[in-house]
Amino acid sequence: MKIVKKCHSCCTFQPDELLDAPTFTKKIKDYIIKCIDANIKFKKINNVFQIILNKKDSCYVCPLLKENGCCLGRYKPFDCDSWPFYVMKKDDDYVIPISNDCPVFNNIPIHRLESFVENKFKKEGMKIIK
Repeated sequence: MKIVKKCHSCCTFQPDELLDAPTFTKKIKDYIIKCIDANIKFKKINNVFQIILNKKDSCYVCPLLKENGCCLGRYKPFDCDSWPFYVMKKDDDYVIPISNDCPVFNNIPIHRLESFVENKFKKEGMKIIK
């Protein structure tokens, strides 16, 4: 499911949301540094690399966000591509909460959301969790 988002609220983070910054595989991190911007920084967390956000006014912005949108194109990480859904661990189980920050979400037909969760989110999300 591709939804065109023009507000970019999913690329902007409040100070208490820094843990939600996108994470990348080593391959995509290396691609970003080599082909997009060598100045973008990452923090290694286990086997993934979390992008370091840029401070702008009272919030933080993904350095991959440009005037016309994300410059990653087809290399968008799962957490960006699946927004406003999250995968979170709760006790010994995993849950899929939805962020209330997405202004586009309420305009998406429920059958498209259900299909997205069943066919893409669960499948890819479980790979990431493992």
